[in-house]
Amino acid sequence: MRNLLAGTVLVIVLFALVPCGVFAVDPSAETNAADVTVKSVTLDPEVFMPDEIGTVTVDVQNTGTRSVAIRRVTLYDQDITLESSPYDTTLYLGPGNTMQYTFTVTASSDPGIYYPVFSLNFRDIGSLRYPVKLEVEDSVPVIAVLARPDTFAAGRKDQVKIRVANPRDNAISSVSLVPEGAGFTVTPTSAFLGTIPPDGMAEATFAITPDEGATVAFHLMYKNGPNPHELTVPLSLTFGERKTQALPVTSNIMVTNEKDFIRVTGDVTNAGLETASGVVMSVGAPAVPRDPYRQYVVGALKPDDISSFELTFSAEGQTEVPLVVRYRDEDGNLYTNRVSLAIGADLQSAGSEGSAPPVWPVVVVIVAIAAIIVGVIAYTWLKRGQSRA
Repeated sequence: MRNLLAGTVLVIVLFALVPCGVFAVDPSAETNAADVTVKSVTLDPEVFMPDEIGTVTVDVQNTGTRSVAIRRVTLYDQDITLESSPYDTTLYLGPGNTMQYTFTVTASSDPGIYYPVFSLNFRDIGSLRYPVKLEVEDSVPVIAVLARPDTFAAGRKDQVKIRVANPRDNAISSVSLVPEGAGFTVTPTSAFLGTIPPDGMAEATFAITPDEGATVAFHLMYKNGPNPHELTVPLSLTFGERKTQALPVTSNIMVTNEKDFIRVTGDVTNAGLETASGVVMSVGAPAVPRDPYRQYVVGALKPDDISSFELTFSAEGQTEVPLVVRYRDEDGNLYTNRVSLAIGADLQSAGSEGSAPPVWPVVVVIVAIAAIIVGVIAYTWLKRGQSRA
């Protein structure tokens, strides 16, 4: 009986001790878990576009003095799709250490602000929940033609300046601008603009020489985070007469006949709004340039500048010849203006070998004057004879 009683007491004592060693929760586990915090969150891209793929990186730090066992880590939201697998391997985060978790996600197709939850489960007790702010924005870069001529011309090189602005709340990277199309040549063939910050802008200038009326398609290529994007803006190369170009105008034209050639003098004025460079005056066929002024180099004419010129030529059998004005613009494009120069029938044989102005009209005039003088003298003598009688 005594042995039975002693055994019963021993069993009771053992059962009283077992729960204390097996089922009791270590009070320090909760304290240790509370020392684990989210140190930082990084999104790439910082602001998503609709349906873009990107990454969410969360840095977790143990600020305590003891290691903490982490069992499972994931990220979840009904509007944000998790493309990577959760972290299901148990790891120990030592005191003062930091653990980094990266998740690949696909953003919602609707712009807005979302808060997917970062979830970290501890092995011994509880979990850590942290909402991550993820913004989806549908704005895109803006391409603007900053400067261009009012019209283009075949074979003439003109400058076109393009501005790219970034209205987004995050930077875009690897920005490049490429002009494409047919019927023109362009330099440079592309422009790399690099990274454009939020509300920032970058510019590129292209020299375009069209062969005919064409359209230049400016392709903008850029990245938002790891995602490549492209958009296109067309620019029509409309042909026509420019309103601001140089405009040499001739005036005060005088044509005289010399012994061996015809001489023309006059003034040339730049009535345009741009400088006319390398201005050269000459005559065109069927006129034949003669020395000493086969052509006349005026040089540069700024707006409203004026210069005189002189040309010598022959034009047998012609009553008018073309007066030619050649000049270049600031980009080196050559222009040619032609105006008709009337030389008159009395000058058309100037410059022919052995020719001389006819003399019979002069002889007739001299004879007539002599006859008048003789008549006056005879009349005077007659009057004197009558007075004496």
